[in-house]
Amino acid sequence: MGAHPKAPSCLTHDGKQYTLGDWIAQDPESILGEIVNRRYKGQLPFLYKVLAAAQPLSIQVHPNRQQAAEGFARDEEAGIPFDAPNRNYRDKHHKPELIVALGPFWALQGFRDPNEIHQRLEEVKLTELQINLFGFLDESETEEEGLKKFFASLMRMPKEKQVSLVTLACKNAKPLADQVLTYQWLLRLQEFYPGDIGVLSPLFLNLVQLRAGEGIYQHSGQIHAYLEGVGIEIMANSDNVLRAGLTQKHIDLEELLNIANFNPTSTTRIQQRRISAQESVYMTPAPEFVLYRGNLDGTQPYLSPTQRSIEILLCTEGSGTISNVKTGNQVQLRPGTSVLIPAGLRQYQIEGSVGFFRAAVPLTSS
Repeated sequence: MGAHPKAPSCLTHDGKQYTLGDWIAQDPESILGEIVNRRYKGQLPFLYKVLAAAQPLSIQVHPNRQQAAEGFARDEEAGIPFDAPNRNYRDKHHKPELIVALGPFWALQGFRDPNEIHQRLEEVKLTELQINLFGFLDESETEEEGLKKFFASLMRMPKEKQVSLVTLACKNAKPLADQVLTYQWLLRLQEFYPGDIGVLSPLFLNLVQLRAGEGIYQHSGQIHAYLEGVGIEIMANSDNVLRAGLTQKHIDLEELLNIANFNPTSTTRIQQRRISAQESVYMTPAPEFVLYRGNLDGTQPYLSPTQRSIEILLCTEGSGTISNVKTGNQVQLRPGTSVLIPAGLRQYQIEGSVGFFRAAVPLTSS
């Protein structure tokens, strides 16, 4: 649900079909709201989706604003077509993102502490990589620099060597997998991407399990991968992705090394913060979006605030209606229904036994 030119959403309004970008362009201030229209030059600044990972998705990282603008300019100057598989930057924007789990959800996010990486390598008997890890850390001034060299060395190894290391790690992980989730995922990644060096990523990236309602936020430069599960994902309006394994798509290692953050980090789960009896919010630093979660039990309707931006509401469970308070016009809600609510519609009401997420743009800059 979004207006990125690569794949804009379609909508029906007064019996006519539009792309979301074209519809907004007819009256951007009324649809986006005066503040959002001015701040984002008539563009919807977020993308909003249901992400269903039936199998592990690629290890990836997103650039910050400056990196995106410079990378886009380089790709344009080089004349690389927008749809070329080797194009890194398809727009000028950064891509912070939040995913909220709808059920059990597995991900990788950020580098483990070097001592923890050492322990994992030791347990699967990758002695050569242990030696490499400590060698790079000893010759580097910071842990970040050492982990960057370690990661680069893995990615630059000849394919035959990568396959050999992955095979050895899986052989030694198998007896440990019943007790250690990291090794269960090592073996699962090998099933989907045999011989890919990304199979080793649970050894050096944090393995994260989210419960329903929990979220994680990806800052610019944060290496991550979504492994399995269904979640609501919202991000800045960008398609800039640099990949680092578990994929058949283009990998530009040198560019990824330029933009990724190699500092060891722990994962912080984002919990929903209750703001009323009917609704919670997920707070992030992103200025382009804010995500709310609502749940109605059929006894009291939800009445929207009157000061707000454009919103996209997605029904995830139950049934009900959403209606314009002024005119009474309404739309039926059922799981999978998404409704765009222009900022110029002063107030709306939701009734029924219904669960929903609504995406909006914060009116105050963070």
